Amino acid sequence: MNTVNYQVGDDVSSGINGDRYYAGKIARITKKFIFTDRGEKFTRKEDSNGRVYYTMTGCRYCYLVPGVVEYLDPHF
Repeated sequence: MNTVNYQVGDDVSSGINGDRYYAGKIARITKKFIFTDRGEKFTRKEDSNGRVYYTMTGCRYCYLVPGVVEYLDPHF
Protein backbone atom coordinates (compact mmCIF):
# COMPACT_ATOMS: atom_id res chain seq x y z
CA MET A 1 0.00 0.00 0.00
CA ASN A 2 1.29 3.46 -0.88
CA THR A 3 1.91 6.11 1.74
CA VAL A 4 0.14 9.42 1.11
CA ASN A 5 2.31 12.53 1.38
CA TYR A 6 0.05 15.10 2.99
CA GLN A 7 0.65 18.83 2.60
CA VAL A 8 -0.75 21.91 4.33
CA GLY A 9 -4.02 22.90 2.62
CA ASP A 10 -4.98 19.36 1.53
CA ASP A 11 -8.58 18.27 2.14
CA VAL A 12 -8.76 15.24 4.42
CA SER A 13 -11.44 13.02 5.95
CA SER A 14 -11.51 10.59 8.83
CA GLY A 15 -12.79 7.05 8.71
CA ILE A 16 -14.00 4.49 11.20
CA ASN A 17 -15.15 1.06 10.03
CA GLY A 18 -17.02 1.77 6.78
CA ASP A 19 -17.98 5.37 7.59
CA ARG A 20 -16.12 8.46 6.35
CA TYR A 21 -16.51 12.05 7.58
CA TYR A 22 -14.95 15.25 6.26
CA ALA A 23 -12.26 16.43 8.72
CA GLY A 24 -11.31 19.74 7.04
CA LYS A 25 -8.13 21.10 5.51
CA ILE A 26 -4.69 20.43 6.95
CA ALA A 27 -3.65 23.51 8.93
CA ARG A 28 -0.31 22.33 10.33
CA ILE A 29 2.00 19.33 10.07
CA THR A 30 4.65 18.46 12.65
CA LYS A 31 6.98 15.48 12.84
CA LYS A 32 4.41 13.48 14.86
CA PHE A 33 1.00 15.13 14.24
CA ILE A 34 -1.36 16.55 11.62
CA PHE A 35 -3.81 19.27 12.69
CA THR A 36 -6.90 20.26 10.68
CA ASP A 37 -8.62 23.63 10.53
CA ARG A 38 -11.61 22.03 12.33
CA GLY A 39 -9.49 21.29 15.39
CA GLU A 40 -8.93 17.57 14.84
CA LYS A 41 -5.53 16.06 15.61
CA PHE A 42 -4.06 12.93 14.00
CA THR A 43 -1.02 11.00 15.26
CA ARG A 44 1.61 9.54 12.92
CA LYS A 45 2.04 5.75 13.17
CA GLU A 46 4.27 3.27 11.38
CA ASP A 47 3.52 -0.43 10.92
CA SER A 48 6.05 -3.28 10.93
CA ASN A 49 6.52 -2.97 7.15
CA GLY A 50 7.47 0.71 7.41
CA ARG A 51 4.15 2.04 6.06
CA VAL A 52 3.24 5.41 7.60
CA TYR A 53 -0.39 6.19 8.46
CA TYR A 54 -2.29 8.54 10.76
CA THR A 55 -4.93 7.82 13.40
CA MET A 56 -7.09 10.30 15.28
CA THR A 57 -5.40 11.12 18.58
CA GLY A 58 -7.21 9.18 21.31
CA CYS A 59 -8.97 6.78 18.91
CA ARG A 60 -6.83 4.10 17.33
CA TYR A 61 -9.69 2.99 15.05
CA CYS A 62 -10.27 6.41 13.42
CA TYR A 63 -7.84 6.98 10.57
CA LEU A 64 -6.98 9.79 8.15
CA VAL A 65 -7.89 9.48 4.47
CA PRO A 66 -7.13 11.97 1.67
CA GLY A 67 -9.85 14.01 -0.02
CA VAL A 68 -13.39 15.09 0.75
CA VAL A 69 -15.31 11.92 1.60
CA GLU A 70 -18.75 11.76 3.24
CA TYR A 71 -20.03 8.18 3.32
CA LEU A 72 -22.04 6.11 5.79
CA ASP A 73 -21.91 2.32 5.54
CA PRO A 74 -25.47 1.18 4.69
CA HIS A 75 -25.01 -2.14 6.50
CA PHE A 76 -25.37 -0.63 9.99
